[in-house]
Amino acid sequence: MGKVVAVANMKGGVGKTTTVIMLAEGLAASGQTVVVVDADPQGNLGLTMLGQAGLVSASKGKRTLEAFIAQRLVHDRHTAIFTSVKQFASRVPSPSPSKSMLLPVHLVPSTPLLRTVERDVLVHLTKRGMDYVAIENRVRDLFANEAVLNLKAAYDWVIFDCAPGMNLATMAGLSICDTAILTVVPEPLPVMGLQSFIPQFVKGDAGPTGFPIKIKPQILLTRYLAKQVSHGEEIDKIVQFTGKSGAMCTMMETKVPELAHFAGETFNNPKGSTFAQKYPAGIVRDTLDSLVREMRDDNRKAAG
Repeated sequence: MGKVVAVANMKGGVGKTTTVIMLAEGLAASGQTVVVVDADPQGNLGLTMLGQAGLVSASKGKRTLEAFIAQRLVHDRHTAIFTSVKQFASRVPSPSPSKSMLLPVHLVPSTPLLRTVERDVLVHLTKRGMDYVAIENRVRDLFANEAVLNLKAAYDWVIFDCAPGMNLATMAGLSICDTAILTVVPEPLPVMGLQSFIPQFVKGDAGPTGFPIKIKPQILLTRYLAKQVSHGEEIDKIVQFTGKSGAMCTMMETKVPELAHFAGETFNNPKGSTFAQKYPAGIVRDTLDSLVREMRDDNRKAAG
């Protein structure tokens, strides 16, 4: 059975999608099968991996997360999540000399229509007499019992790219994940967003939303500048936040540095580039290897 990871934060622009792509491709290069689920209506993950034409094609063909949710919760049709999975969405060839195919990274994309579908779900289920908490639970049950359970049986890793803040799909992903990674740039606003985000979910009981996370989220520093004093000051705040007795989250050992070529290689990979070209030796590859190793080590500890 696979493991579910949700990558999230209250604020956008903190490296969530970059992290999802890196982690997915790094795990796939290590021999794991991965499916990524874009729960962010901005659709950046699908746009990055499929390109504009590919994402438009998926939307027109109703092979998206919002199409799956609409079929199940608005139109009451028994549609399988696998109809929305784009096989081999990464454009990077497998580094294994015994394989000539692309990395085994598959994708459930989304588009801005996800916001419209979420509203349609609210309207449709409200007319059926359900209140907001009941609707949240219905979405969570759809993800937990019908979507993610099937994906976990088929893949080693299911990774959610969550929207900034809290939409229905994001809350569902966070509530059912085995690991929550909260990406944060060590700057004032992202850190404030982190501090306000965590208490809303880590309650240990249903709380006002009914979506508790019963695990400790892990904080991943992104776009990190070791020589920037202000970054050090913000990191000190995070360390204090995570180091308290009974802290609601922990800090990951891996830090993702701010390097223009790092982001450029991640997002602008020409079709056909090798894994070694996209993630060159040095700090880029070292960072990726550290992130993958930390995730797989955590998974082994949890399994043991």
